[in-house]
Amino acid sequence: MRVLLYSAAYSPRLQYIAHFIVEELLGIEVAIIHDIPSFKNSTDIKINYSNSTICADEVHILPVGLLFENTITQQTITCFLSNNNKAFFKTGGTGFEFDILAASFYLLSRYEEYL
Repeated sequence: MRVLLYSAAYSPRLQYIAHFIVEELLGIEVAIIHDIPSFKNSTDIKINYSNSTICADEVHILPVGLLFENTITQQTITCFLSNNNKAFFKTGGTGFEFDILAASFYLLSRYEEYL
């Protein structure tokens, strides 16, 4: 079993958090790809980290942009409830209503400490 993560752009931050969550925590191989046809035709678990839906059998996470930045900038953190848990980086998406990858990166990297 493998997780295929689609992103339109390469990002060291995305690679870092995907590797940590999927491989380190879940023990599943993860591959980040940028090719839509390969993503659509795969039988692997599919996570789409882009602004557009690609196929019906994907988990879609709308990105807030943090993982594609090259600098450290002040982030606006507004907490809200998601399934009775506090979350931030709200996107209003249908799969996840917040960017769980960016939020995880922000917390794990201690992003606020660099400011």
